[in-house]
Amino acid sequence: MLAAFDAARTVDWFRSLGVELKREETGKLFPVTDRARTVVDALVARCRALGVDVLTGCRVESIAAPEGEGFRIAYSGGELPARRAIVATGGRSLPRTGSDGFGYRLVRALGHTVTPTHPALVPLVLGREFFHAELRGVSHPAELSLWVDGKRADRRSGDLLWTHFGVSGPVVLDASRHWVIARGGGARVELKVGFLPGVREKTYRARSSRSRPRARASRSHARSPVAFPSGSPPRSRGAPGSIPRRRWGSSSAALAAPSSRPSPSWSCPSREAAASTSPR
Repeated sequence: MLAAFDAARTVDWFRSLGVELKREETGKLFPVTDRARTVVDALVARCRALGVDVLTGCRVESIAAPEGEGFRIAYSGGELPARRAIVATGGRSLPRTGSDGFGYRLVRALGHTVTPTHPALVPLVLGREFFHAELRGVSHPAELSLWVDGKRADRRSGDLLWTHFGVSGPVVLDASRHWVIARGGGARVELKVGFLPGVREKTYRARSSRSRPRARASRSHARSPVAFPSGSPPRSRGAPGSIPRRRWGSSSAALAAPSSRPSPSWSCPSREAAASTSPR
């Protein structure tokens, strides 16, 4: 279906409905209004123009496919015959909206195979020993690297948001599926956050050494490239100057707090994906 109706045709189709789309740096498409309501209103208007009956407040209970009779759809308000049926129930991300995984059971009952699903586009929960809670609400550009069993499996840049439970933001949401799949497979997973996207640690250290006298550098802390609320990155609880090596399940992290030897990145002790998941 995606080959027959690719991104370019999707853009043209929405334009025909009066919705202009824009492509962000990540490659994702959004309406120029930055409002989801723009897309919803356009789709509803198109349905009305085609004479589509939209039934709300009606939960589908089962779909049967009697031989030679198309489909019979049983729902809370009765039963509907149909020549074709499109199941578009979403995943399991928001049960209160109907996205509770029931669609998987519907298609299995019709003989379809459902591939294994994993949470995707979700925030990540960090260990309580980390300093994320003190930075909640702070957002900044970052480079996220995911290391699986000592090998880098994914690297991407974007905005990172610190929250009271861990990390979120576009770059984390995009990388979360790789973390979840690797962790689910029992691998040793390490998540590294670079505060200077595109700048390697060796380059950063060289620049820092040239930018200040050596003696002064030994007595002062590195200037943080991130605008922290207190002016400098907080330290971990009960660990003056450094965060000790700890182990969370299959993940391990050696974290160094700011010192006279500056580093543009930290390892995050990710424990789990946030509860609100969107299986893909």
